[in-house]
Amino acid sequence: MSRLEEQVRAATAARASEITPDRIKPLDLARTRTVTPIVNKGRWRWSAPLAAAAAVAAIAAVVASVGGGPGRPAPGTPHVSRPAEQTKRPGPTADLDNQVLGLFVPATGPQFAAGLQLEGTIQAQEVAATARCLGRHGVTIPVPPTGSMAARYATNYVDNSQFPDLARISRTHDFTPPFFIQPLRPPTGQHQAFHRWLGPCQTAANALFAPLMSAGRRLGNGTWTRLTSQAATAPPVRATLDALRTCAARYGWPSSPYAPPAPIRSFSDFTDWVFGHLDGADSRGASAATMRRLSRRWSVVFVRCGRPTLAAQDRWLAARQPAFVGQHERQVRALDALARRILGQQQALDGVAGG
Repeated sequence: MSRLEEQVRAATAARASEITPDRIKPLDLARTRTVTPIVNKGRWRWSAPLAAAAAVAAIAAVVASVGGGPGRPAPGTPHVSRPAEQTKRPGPTADLDNQVLGLFVPATGPQFAAGLQLEGTIQAQEVAATARCLGRHGVTIPVPPTGSMAARYATNYVDNSQFPDLARISRTHDFTPPFFIQPLRPPTGQHQAFHRWLGPCQTAANALFAPLMSAGRRLGNGTWTRLTSQAATAPPVRATLDALRTCAARYGWPSSPYAPPAPIRSFSDFTDWVFGHLDGADSRGASAATMRRLSRRWSVVFVRCGRPTLAAQDRWLAARQPAFVGQHERQVRALDALARRILGQQQALDGVAGG
C-alpha cells in the first residue's frame, strides 16, 4: 500500500467513525425555521438545479485530505482519539486538501460538506474576479469579502438524496437553505459600461477555474460514479432497509396523500416518499405556515428513519475510497496542486484589491 493510500485510508476511517446513528442528536421540536422554496419540482432534494456543480464541490473534500503530507491531521480527527501532537487544528493547507477530495469524489456526508466549502470559495472568487474585471473597465462594483460570500454560496448545493447533512437538517428543520446569489448592480451613471462588460468579465472569471473543474470531473466520472451508485444497493446498505421500512411505517408509509403507494427498496425510494409530502403540498398552493409545519414534521422522519441507512452507505463508500485514490494518485495530486495554484493566485489578487 502506498503512503497516499495509507493517508486516505486513515482519513476515510476517521470520517466513517463519525457516521454512526448516535452522532445525530434527536430533533428539538420546539425550534423552527422558515422554509424557503428554491425550485418548484423536487426542490427538497437539491436547493438549486445545478447538480453537476454540487457533485464537483463534493469531490474537493476528498482530494484535499489526500494532499496532506506525513503528520498532517486527517479529516475528522477532532472526533477520534489521537496523540496530542496529531490533534492540532489543521491549517489552511490541510483544509484545502480536505475540500478538494470532497468536491469531486466524496464518500461520506462530511466529505461532501467539505467539498461544498470549496465550491463556495470558487463561486465567491468568481464574483470577486468579475468585480475586478469591471473595475479595469471603469465600473466600480463593491462586493462583500470573499469569505462571507463563500460561506453562503456553499449552502446552495445540498444533496438530500445521496449526502444529506443530517446534522443541519436536525438542527434547522430545513431541507434546502435559502438560495444565495451575490447581486452585481451598476453604479449610478455607469449602466452602459456595466452592461457592456458584465458578460465578458463573467466569462473570463468562470474560465479561471475551468481547468480545475474539468480535471475534477475527469477524476470523479466513471469508476467513482459507478461506485457511488452501487452503494445504494450494497449488501450492508440493503440490510438496513427492513428497519427503514419499519420506521417509515410508523409515520404512515406506504400511504401518501399525493401519489399511489410505492415500495421502499432503497434510500432513494424513501426520499421520494418523504419529499412527496412536501412537493405535493407546495404544488397545490400550501401556505408558508403549512410548509413550515410539514418541513418540521418530515425532517424528523427523514433524520430518524434515514440515518442508519445513510451510515451504512457512507461506511461502504469510505472503505473503497483509499483504493480508488491510490489507483488515481497522479490525478489526485495534480488536482490538489491545481487547486492550490489557482486559488492562491485569486486570493492574492483579492487581497491586493481589498487593500
